[in-house]
Amino acid sequence: MAEPSTTTLGIAAATAGITIGSAALGLDTETAIGALAGAAVFVTSAKEINLITRVVYLLASVIIGYFVAPEIINHTFIEVRAVAGFVGGLLGVTAGQLLLKQMHNTDLSWIIGGKKK
Repeated sequence: MAEPSTTTLGIAAATAGITIGSAALGLDTETAIGALAGAAVFVTSAKEINLITRVVYLLASVIIGYFVAPEIINHTFIEVRAVAGFVGGLLGVTAGQLLLKQMHNTDLSWIIGGKKK
């Protein structure tokens, strides 16, 4: 397990990278940091998943959290962009996994012209 100082340094570096990258690319820094924070909480709570998968989930969660934040603001009581990014980053991959699981457990052949069972 990583030392707390190493983890803190990693989070600080990621936050600095997000801030600089957001400014350079014209992204909303507040939403990006919120999405990173939500993704970090999701990834650190998923201890049963191997490291490479967690890194992929971290990237996916940050991207999902950033792009879902405006919809969260439009359709919920949340008005702060950072909080919306946090919620999106925290729940994005989980919602995707639930949808994939549901699709695997459902017969979707009727959508492409097959017969209903």
